[in-house]
Amino acid sequence: MSAAGTRVLRSPRGRGTEESRLAMRLAAVAIVAVLLQNGLFAPLRIVGGQVDILPLVALATGFLAGPTGGAATGFAMGLLSDLILGVPLGLSSLMLLLIGEIGGRVGNARDPEGLFVPMLTGAVVTFVSLVAEAFFQVLLGAPSAASWELVQSIVTTTLLNGLIAPLVYRATRRGLVGALPRDPRRRRRRATTTRLSPLSTSRGQNLSRSRSVSSRNPSRALSG
Repeated sequence: MSAAGTRVLRSPRGRGTEESRLAMRLAAVAIVAVLLQNGLFAPLRIVGGQVDILPLVALATGFLAGPTGGAATGFAMGLLSDLILGVPLGLSSLMLLLIGEIGGRVGNARDPEGLFVPMLTGAVVTFVSLVAEAFFQVLLGAPSAASWELVQSIVTTTLLNGLIAPLVYRATRRGLVGALPRDPRRRRRRATTTRLSPLSTSRGQNLSRSRSVSSRNPSRALSG
């Protein structure tokens, strides 16, 4: 009775500790991603485009921590990046928040451990975010908002982000190791694979048959 009561009293504290650990890890990932983007990747130009890891990190945290974790991380990265660059607040935070939410939804439906899901979703969210940013620049009357250089930058950045999306996902997962909750989808997949395994099924059938024969003919079983 006392042991059960102790478990009940400790479980909320344990959940709070796990959530706090995950929140601190997500905050650290957001800070490191913003510093790397603005200090290392932003100055680099590759065939008219550049690597932008912020939407990829927001997507990866959504894959790993769910819609809420991805949205919170994306919002924090957008806000911090806007503060560092000294640009009006709001647009980057909103876009990265939505990307983190999308990452959580996709992660609940698909397994992001392979190459296809991170590459495809990384390219799509990058393209959509860049087009949306260009659209708002056109609305604000930016002189270079609609130009061939902008189109080239969008296409190149989309391709670059699609190529490095699996790497960013693995780096983000490594940064969150030890703080992520268990994935019930993978446990269900392993259980389903084990339950439907032909070898395990045949073994179970043979065992049940031998038990049935032994129960019907105990003398034969003893003699054997």
